Amino acid sequence: MKPTLREWVRACIQDREMVAEFDRLNGTNLLQKGPPLVKAIDLATGKLADDIRLFLAFCQDTYDRLPND
Repeated sequence: MKPTLREWVRACIQDREMVAEFDRLNGTNLLQKGPPLVKAIDLATGKLADDIRLFLAFCQDTYDRLPND
């Protein structure tokens, strides 16, 4: 049975390897690696919010490709 979109996003977020590869391939920093100053700048400039939106779009795209059982 196909999970709900919420369940799918939760599963994607909990898969640290997937998030790490997403970060690597897209130049994002969802795992919040690096010094505190870099993380604060990402938050203050809106980069973190943009990264989250990009990841959610990725989750939506993969969810749409799941077969409907």
